[in-house]
Amino acid sequence: MKIDLFSFTQGNQRRISFMSQTIGLMADLDIETEHLRWMGDLRFIWGFLRGVWTLKTCKMELSMKVVEQDKSRMVDALRAHRTSAAKGVPPVLSSPDIAPSDAKHPDGPGSGDENWVKFDKPILWMVAGKGPYVSRSLMQFPVSHPDDGLIDISIQELVGRRFLLEAMDRAETGRSYWFNSTRYFKASAYRAKPLTPHGVLMVDGEAFPFEEFEIGVLPCRGTLLSSYPHYAVDFNVIDAEGTMRETV
Repeated sequence: MKIDLFSFTQGNQRRISFMSQTIGLMADLDIETEHLRWMGDLRFIWGFLRGVWTLKTCKMELSMKVVEQDKSRMVDALRAHRTSAAKGVPPVLSSPDIAPSDAKHPDGPGSGDENWVKFDKPILWMVAGKGPYVSRSLMQFPVSHPDDGLIDISIQELVGRRFLLEAMDRAETGRSYWFNSTRYFKASAYRAKPLTPHGVLMVDGEAFPFEEFEIGVLPCRGTLLSSYPHYAVDFNVIDAEGTMRETV
């Protein structure tokens, strides 16, 4: 199964990212519970509860080259992608094939390209990546495709502690995707600039300097062994009234 990879550029250094980039509460709970690895996945729950208690906001300037942000259309695309993949139809890339040497995007914010969207409100966290799960108890990217040439970006806006605690229920099935306070984008590139001097940036589970960085998509540059031609997860589709309509 072909999967997209990401070009991660920070300063003069460029690396390949294969899973996720995280800033905010979700990054804090990861790095701050490293000494609790003996707890298994429970360390993430403990870290999340501690983060909910402190409720530290994350100020950053985020610019994204957005391709889609309508959640219902993303579910429709997921259904169509799985049908095509099962039939062996090659994917139709949503962004051009970007070579590693072309990972920087000259058509960035301010270039006149209307597809660039700026998000600069205080948030609790931002997670971007590929693949439905970021842990066994959290389906962060339920509408992720392995090979659509895009990166999924999930942003949690400021909410109260009670809401965050209730959101833990069914997090493993992607329920948070449907929250109005969870902003979800599919983009072909993005740039993130922290606006505070201290914080945590996690890339593929490792801590990186808390500085401005840029991500570009490298379509179909990775290969995985898989029993299926697509991500095989059950995702519950919920209607406007909050009733489960079907499972994709």
